[in-house]
Amino acid sequence: MSATLSTRKPIDQLSVDDLTVFPIWEFAMDEEDIPGQDETWVRPVAAKAVPLDASSLSVAAEFRGPRQTFEGFLVLSTDSGWNEPHGAVLLHDGRYLPVSFGNKVARSRFAKLMDIEEDRIFPLQYVLRVRVDGEPSYRQGVLE
Repeated sequence: MSATLSTRKPIDQLSVDDLTVFPIWEFAMDEEDIPGQDETWVRPVAAKAVPLDASSLSVAAEFRGPRQTFEGFLVLSTDSGWNEPHGAVLLHDGRYLPVSFGNKVARSRFAKLMDIEEDRIFPLQYVLRVRVDGEPSYRQGVLE
């Protein structure tokens, strides 16, 4: 079943297909009082670019390690200009894998969790699947 604007689901149930149909998702914080939903639920954003002045968006991205490519999303905020991503998730082999980056121990643990050698993952380059509003090209960077 394809995602629609009425789709709501826990963030750890987002799929590559969901991100293909709607590359931008937001937390449905104003819907936490709906039975069965909580603070982990997200909904699609009907936008063709990452909106400015938003917080904690989940934005589809492609991740490229030195020897392997992954699909997933970045968690980022634009409410005070562009901020570096504060989270990333790989959707790999049917698994939801939050990326640990920023220090050697976290990277090693993440590689072990994925059962892949660390040098096949890091440094992990990303390219957003949609542009940030007002920018001419797709935002990219590196998670180390």
